[in-house]
Amino acid sequence: FPRFKPEHRFNTIEYTYGDGCKIRGDKVYFQNIGEIKGFWDKEVINPTRIYLTRHGEQYHASFWTKIENQWDLIQKRKTSIGLDFGFKNFIVASDGEIFDSPKFLKQDGKERKRVHRKLSVSPKNSKAREKRKKIVRKVETRIANRRKNFNHQLSRKLVNKYDIICLEDIKTSSLLSFSPINERLNDLAFGQFKQFLIYKAERAGKTVVLVNPAYTSQICNKCGDVEAKTLAERTHHCKKCGHQDDRDVNAAKNILGLGLQSLL
Repeated sequence: FPRFKPEHRFNTIEYTYGDGCKIRGDKVYFQNIGEIKGFWDKEVINPTRIYLTRHGEQYHASFWTKIENQWDLIQKRKTSIGLDFGFKNFIVASDGEIFDSPKFLKQDGKERKRVHRKLSVSPKNSKAREKRKKIVRKVETRIANRRKNFNHQLSRKLVNKYDIICLEDIKTSSLLSFSPINERLNDLAFGQFKQFLIYKAERAGKTVVLVNPAYTSQICNKCGDVEAKTLAERTHHCKKCGHQDDRDVNAAKNILGLGLQSLL
């Protein structure tokens, strides 16, 4: 017998624009569904396809568009920045600017644990369990959407401001073996931010350079002397040249220098 997908496994449907779907003012028409009011991030120009995707209890429409003369829209700059990931602060820039994550899992941690606990004690194959599954999906989707929105906005801000972005090429998969920081890493979503930054930079004609982070926090960005530090030491103080700086800012400056050097 054929194996049919259950309702909860069917999440995306594709439309060719004009054949079953069309934008009508602030609404989108879908065949056999009707008009759905939309909340737009930007104006949709020359759409070719639409992907309608269900995320929990919400529906998102992704538009494929054709953009002509996109290079005319790019404003060329000669600015560069180095970025260092961290646990205390999300990102520290080489110019001293700090970008901190709102810590979305921590914000909604109590509610998240409560709905998961209720789901775990629900009888299997019961209506109560299906109802609580929807509540869990709603909470998890809300947290994921907030984190995704933050990473989109921050990556867009950096791409708009800088021409060359040197980024610490941190491997989150190697860090996930340490269970105490798993939840914190998932909350920060370094990998998602890096992905957003790279593709936005490519579309804008900007450059992202991934730099090996080895020893970047131990090397003095002034004289190049290497001095081992513990994680508890948050200030860089070079015994050789006397240079003093914040540990993460020093690392970001080293990342910037290594990134620019690799482009020569």
